[in-house]
Amino acid sequence: MDTIAVTSNRLNAENKRTLEQYYARVNQGDFMGALETLSDDVVFTIPGDPAILPFAGRWVGRKGLSELFQAFGNAFWVVHMEETRIITTEDQLISFNDEAFKVKSTGRYYRVGVVHHVTFNEQAKINTLINLHDTYPAVQAFSGQAAIAQPIPVPTLLPHEAEIPDRVAQDIVERFYRLRVGGVDDVEDFLDDQVSLLAPGNPDLLPFSGAWIGKEEVMTVFRIHRAALTNQEITLEKVIANHGSVAIRLTERGNLADTGRAVELMRYELVQLTDDNKIGKVSIYVDTYPLTTAP
Repeated sequence: MDTIAVTSNRLNAENKRTLEQYYARVNQGDFMGALETLSDDVVFTIPGDPAILPFAGRWVGRKGLSELFQAFGNAFWVVHMEETRIITTEDQLISFNDEAFKVKSTGRYYRVGVVHHVTFNEQAKINTLINLHDTYPAVQAFSGQAAIAQPIPVPTLLPHEAEIPDRVAQDIVERFYRLRVGGVDDVEDFLDDQVSLLAPGNPDLLPFSGAWIGKEEVMTVFRIHRAALTNQEITLEKVIANHGSVAIRLTERGNLADTGRAVELMRYELVQLTDDNKIGKVSIYVDTYPLTTAP
């Protein structure tokens, strides 16, 4: 795995203004007004099965996003939206969110952790957006079922997290993930004794889903996850550190151990470091629905 260049700048003023306008309009349900903040060639990607979730897919250009925003408005009401952590460079943002929706067609409610990954062009317009969340509870709600409860990270910093230099945090996290590519047994020394890990999904179907507390439990879930996916390949695509909060984007490929079916998953993780440069929290954002559907 190659070392990724350190990206420790912060969102510049023009991009910040654009983002504030985008969120202000979206949070008010003014999806058409939000189009003004987008580039002509904008691409918005949302995982999921479009046969069930009308907003899932790859939406291109302002016309495509106009259709997407109409699909949002027809599909649900936004009940709650809170950013729990924001990681930025000069021209991109990865925000981790706690979001809740009520489905208009069924009246069902669901709540999920959501990642928004936004990049800006030279004209300070948004040109790519990725919305990644676990669509499993969304599918339940859109199908008229009660959605499972998801573990949602609380928006708190660990003690002294804000004092950790970006370069130090990025180096620690990159070394941790390089070791995890080869296995899991060598990563224990990176973990704080009271480390916590939150993973989405239905624990009745996925044994690595849920909340895991303490080094022993977290190491156990690493091994469970490793065993569940054979021929595993992990590509680390982006690491952005803002002090001791580190955003990770990776792609995971492999075969499900029980069926042999090939899967490819985009995954984001929020890693938070303690004052002694140990990993204190890991919050995972991934769509687990492809892991639970039949071949």
